[in-house]
Amino acid sequence: MPGEVVAIIALAIVAVAGVLKGSIGFGAPLLAVPALAMLVGTRAAVVLLALPLFAANVALLLGRPADPAALRRFAPLMATLVPATFLGGALLANLDVAALSVVVGLVTLAFVALTLAGVQLATPPRAETPVSLLVGAAGGLLQGATSIPGPLFAIYLTGLRLDKRAFVYGITLIFVAGNVAQVAAYLRFGLYTRDLLLGSLGLALVLLLGQQVGFTVQDRLDPDRFRRVVLAAVTASGTLLLVRGLGWL
Repeated sequence: MPGEVVAIIALAIVAVAGVLKGSIGFGAPLLAVPALAMLVGTRAAVVLLALPLFAANVALLLGRPADPAALRRFAPLMATLVPATFLGGALLANLDVAALSVVVGLVTLAFVALTLAGVQLATPPRAETPVSLLVGAAGGLLQGATSIPGPLFAIYLTGLRLDKRAFVYGITLIFVAGNVAQVAAYLRFGLYTRDLLLGSLGLALVLLLGQQVGFTVQDRLDPDRFRRVVLAAVTASGTLLLVRGLGWL
């Protein structure tokens, strides 16, 4: 496939992912990573999205009033998230392409199944700190190795029965902490080539624009229909990635 065609398709994928993020607050990498992996390879897809996601989440966070209570509440989660993200980055740097494709494909399909099942992680107040530590560690590994921790964090925060404002602020705060560690890990392990860094910066602009479109259309979209279309696309790309990783195609 000509490079120009690959670039146009990649831009379209990231733009749609940005609309998804702007409309529901998360889910961009769940759509974009397996789709981009079909074009540029799994490792490159994960690395390409790190900076765009960081930019999008910082933009979201700066657009909301600071919430010191949320920072204190999610400090235990972020305390394990950051080192686990570095470990996930090491896995990304060292796993072979086939194994990495299988991992990302399985993670993608698992989260689709959890989403369709409406799974929630109900956490009693007395268990919140230890559960936060575990969720941060698991999410960090997913962040560093796949860029797809969002559904796990969404399931956890939904189980805390947060209101919409607290949910969006909390998940964005967690994402930013993970993004910082993710980009630092990729720099540390030499995953950014010149081309990947330039491509990542270009995709950041597209993701930000898509996210802005998502803000403006979120009240006009049929959310159930939109999610069904997105989940169908995610399922198809995740399945294809898994099949390729296993050598069945």
